[in-house]
Amino acid sequence: MARILICAGESSSDALGAELVEAIRLVRPDIEFSGLAGDQMHSLGVHQVADTKDATVIGFTAVVGAFPRLLMISAKLKRLLVTWRPDLVVTIDSPGLLLPIARRARQLGIPAVHWVSPQVWAWRPGRIPQIAASVDRLLALLPMEPSLYREVGLDVRLTGHPVLDRAAEAKKRAPSISSSTSAPLILLAPGSRSGEIKRHWPVMRAVANQVLQQLPSATFVVPVANSVDVSSLSGLDVRFETDLLSAAIEADIALVASGTATLEVAAVGTPMVVIYKTNSLNWWLGKRLITGVRHLALTNIIADEMVSPEHLQQLDPTAICADLLSLLGPAGVRQKARLEKVMLRFGERGAATRAATAVVELLPPIDPTEVTTVP
Repeated sequence: MARILICAGESSSDALGAELVEAIRLVRPDIEFSGLAGDQMHSLGVHQVADTKDATVIGFTAVVGAFPRLLMISAKLKRLLVTWRPDLVVTIDSPGLLLPIARRARQLGIPAVHWVSPQVWAWRPGRIPQIAASVDRLLALLPMEPSLYREVGLDVRLTGHPVLDRAAEAKKRAPSISSSTSAPLILLAPGSRSGEIKRHWPVMRAVANQVLQQLPSATFVVPVANSVDVSSLSGLDVRFETDLLSAAIEADIALVASGTATLEVAAVGTPMVVIYKTNSLNWWLGKRLITGVRHLALTNIIADEMVSPEHLQQLDPTAICADLLSLLGPAGVRQKARLEKVMLRFGERGAATRAATAVVELLPPIDPTEVTTVP
């Protein structure tokens, strides 16, 4: 069997990895996968050398405390390059942790592919030559990314973003819903990690209470990952849903913590307000390091304008509530139309299929007599 070491450093990357594994198996069912995997890849039979949950770190300062754990994961994966000798390495996002794995693979003569370009358009564009030296092929999600690597001659393939496929499937499953501005359903998405919930939920709860003062018939839906303890989302009468996209389709408007969720909400066309808060040191460092963009939400970055209102760090529930409720009127209609235009810039559906094609092209011919197991 052909062997692929596949590594995902956080839950969103694990979702990408799962889609990629499924797409690869459609054309190459003979492949054995192993690596840094989360629940989604593991459920597809990817051998879990290390758990993605143990590699997930948010914020500049959190990396310091997690460094010993990350070093152990990196060492384990690098040893596997020698002991298992995969035919190909695929790393997904988390460049600080995973590009050194890809670089070590290349030193051993193993081709390496990285999916999700580091955000060189936002900060540290000087990393581009180092990225080019680390991988044989880079798979980019965003339309402006391939041109950034032209001068270094890196083979970059634009896959587009899988959120387009996920949104289309979610819309097919969604029942027909009639919205009501007098009794709106409001999506509250504080994030999926405990730190994000701790920082964002009290603000969202305060905003919701102000909404209820003006619209007592309003209701709220909160998407929760399996790993989330719902007791951390207390103090407000809400309905919990496991699928963010389904909840976003059903909702009239949304209040969303900046991250992957903003793109998912945009993909189904739900008008939103974006918030974000981190600790003071992370905020101070981010302001000085991230200089290439004027906004935080990815849809605003792509549009290079404030499509969805952003409230960052100093979160005033009254101001957020005003922006949120304005979306029940003409402002929401305008934002919905602008979000549709932004999403058109992400290209067509089929990102996982394009990524799978780019990966399979780098696999060597298979020896049908060779069968190995992960040590």
